[in-house]
Amino acid sequence: MSTNPFELTFSLRQHTPIIHFQHHQDGATLRATEVKPKLDRFLIERMGGIDKVPKDWFIGDGKNGHALDYKIKFTLLRSDEWTDYIEQPKYENERTRTNFLQNERDLNKTKTGTYPAYFANMGKNYNEPETLKNFEYNKLIQCTIHSYHTDLIDKLSEKVKEVENVPLRAFFAQHNFGSRSGKGFGSFLINNVPFPLTGYTHVFEILELPNETNHRSRFEYIFKHIDLFYRVLRAGINLKNSPDLYAKSALFLYFQSKNIQWEKKEIKKTFFLNDKLKRDGSLDYKGLTTQKSDRHESEALHYSNPSFHLVRDLLGFSPDESWHSYKATISKKEAIQDAHGNWIEKNKDAIERWASPIFFKPVIKTSSIVNDSCKVYIRLNNNNLFTNKHFLINKRLPISTPTTFSLDDYFNFLVTQFNINNHLEGDLDSKEAEIIKQVFRSLTKR
Repeated sequence: MSTNPFELTFSLRQHTPIIHFQHHQDGATLRATEVKPKLDRFLIERMGGIDKVPKDWFIGDGKNGHALDYKIKFTLLRSDEWTDYIEQPKYENERTRTNFLQNERDLNKTKTGTYPAYFANMGKNYNEPETLKNFEYNKLIQCTIHSYHTDLIDKLSEKVKEVENVPLRAFFAQHNFGSRSGKGFGSFLINNVPFPLTGYTHVFEILELPNETNHRSRFEYIFKHIDLFYRVLRAGINLKNSPDLYAKSALFLYFQSKNIQWEKKEIKKTFFLNDKLKRDGSLDYKGLTTQKSDRHESEALHYSNPSFHLVRDLLGFSPDESWHSYKATISKKEAIQDAHGNWIEKNKDAIERWASPIFFKPVIKTSSIVNDSCKVYIRLNNNNLFTNKHFLINKRLPISTPTTFSLDDYFNFLVTQFNINNHLEGDLDSKEAEIIKQVFRSLTKR
């Protein structure tokens, strides 16, 4: 710890890799340009708003904005830096790279396949340094904050008994950094001090991380748990080949208990009701009618209710959705009613994205090579839910998200009523099935 009254120095421990676009630069780690604005907002909110912050703490006394007057810098403390690709390109040299880029069918193929909970690095230029994002991990990082406002330095480093009231501890406990931070990438905590868990309502534990020195396999194991858990929470799982595994959507079952039908069946009924044949007369895909005939026991196919809503997008919205079984893309455009009561697409300020309200904070216990574990803390954002939004699907099907939704109630359903063992089919001995069962066994309310 520095004795300079104008400087605060502490070390951060990195728990999960940050997805970084500057990975090819030496010493790539947390970026001050990302951290400082977040820390500014966090501190201002904790103090009760802009009016509660001393005027001279702001750059230029706040005349040109509300950036606080300090500088922040991050440097690597150890030589165990690890940088790695997220998805390794299919080609191995310049000749095969040229062939790769010319072959449109291979543009999104990789050697490793997609990484759990990450969907970027796709397209023709996804291996160019300017556009590629890679993993960056450094076990220990030094953070230095410098300001000539000693009272601001004192505020950031205040010594109080209640862990929750230490601003910097709380800040790093409440945030992750880099791309896909909400899914647990870029998790940092101040090293060797207790950290506050204010706002985290649930947790699950990964009891045994792979006993390997290979960072990639250990982190992939962690994010496999988060990814499979989240997929069960939202849309369910339907894996084909190695393994064949089906997991019913917990969200479907939750809304079924509320007498609400989710959107998937209504979309099938509107756009994929009947079988489609290829030009040679062979089957391209089975429509809803045939699916229902083939699977008499399927609740998702047979459950009907006149009250149907767009429910999966409550946990994160994107306007375009791939339906691979039908070789089709579903387009969802925000809609409004015209003077005649007809739903039409909204032309201005239409919703394009909506972040998931579920936030994951992975915390690795010791970072030892053997017998290590990881707890994944979960924070639910009930303050900005994707409720009562109206859409047109493929310009034809009007549909809305539910008028009300409680994440607390949904997670109470998961903990007290949802039994994953009753909703898994296929290769129940696969590692994916074991991961899903283990997560739900350990899921608890804090």
